[in-house]
Amino acid sequence: MTARFETRSTYDAPAQRLFELLADPDFHLRKSRHMGQDKIEARTEQRGDTLVLIVDLWEPAHFGGGETHRTMTFEFDPARLSARWRQTIHGQEKRARAEGYTRVEARGEQRCELITGGEIELKIPVVGKRIEAKIKAGLERNADKEAAFTRAELAKR
Repeated sequence: MTARFETRSTYDAPAQRLFELLADPDFHLRKSRHMGQDKIEARTEQRGDTLVLIVDLWEPAHFGGGETHRTMTFEFDPARLSARWRQTIHGQEKRARAEGYTRVEARGEQRCELITGGEIELKIPVVGKRIEAKIKAGLERNADKEAAFTRAELAKR
């Protein structure tokens, strides 16, 4: 079973400005800390014409104690103001998959919409579907908090 999601947020800023913010590793550091992450690293790499943003996060494991390390990788397409993303949960690559898209669409000269969607799949017998639904609900619940933070960051630019 796969859980699909899509969130949308509107911003009073040019689409290009929002796109540039999304590709800024320092923005991701600040946003992740705002969302409650303590251990985080972010960096960019240029791979041909593609800007790649890599965000590593460490957090307490949900089960069994210890720590979980996950990596978010974004491949930005400046011509389309979009990105493909995937999340890797280290040590769970065969059991967990999360990937999707982010795109910025102009809604006028000073207004734009951020659309983020994707799929979450957990190959865990019996409870996988319930955990997928819980993760999806958390993403949707946190979307407003992320949008408010992003609006505040855009206002600084």
